[in-house]
Amino acid sequence: CRRAPAQLEFLLRTAVLEPMSGPLCDAVLETSGSAAILESLARSNLFLVPLDRTGHWYRYHHLFQELLRAELERLEPELVPRLLSRAADWCEANGQPETAIGYAQAAGDVNRAAWLTVGNGPRVYQSGRVATAERWLSWLEAHGALEQNAAVAVLGALLAAAWGRPTEAERWADAAERG
Repeated sequence: CRRAPAQLEFLLRTAVLEPMSGPLCDAVLETSGSAAILESLARSNLFLVPLDRTGHWYRYHHLFQELLRAELERLEPELVPRLLSRAADWCEANGQPETAIGYAQAAGDVNRAAWLTVGNGPRVYQSGRVATAERWLSWLEAHGALEQNAAVAVLGALLAAAWGRPTEAERWADAAERG
């Protein structure tokens, strides 16, 4: 189907988001009016799935999103990290720190992901979502944050000790000392 250039640009640039709302799209695209566009797209059955009854949150069909994202990365690869960073900004400012961490990771922003993890890791762990905390710490370790950020290393050491993994806790603690 043929779409207007502005609508195609909206589709491509919002393909980095999941889920998405009008205010989030506005922040990422640095524009206004995204809620109306999302409502229009949902009415036109353009592979947009409403996630709530109020029509506030949406997501693209996964295959459609993958197609849009691949095209965005082909056409404007330098724009993708900026869009993801804006999404992290919005999520952080709107009380969605876990989603902000995901966007920071997707943008490759190790420092921001580390800062957000240190601020939110203990709460996530204490709420029983151990796998989430482990996933964040593993990502940070794989991206060099263990040696660059002593607070991440301390958090990793504390959580590894709480998980009953003394060898891992010691490795993280050693990194914290070096940091």
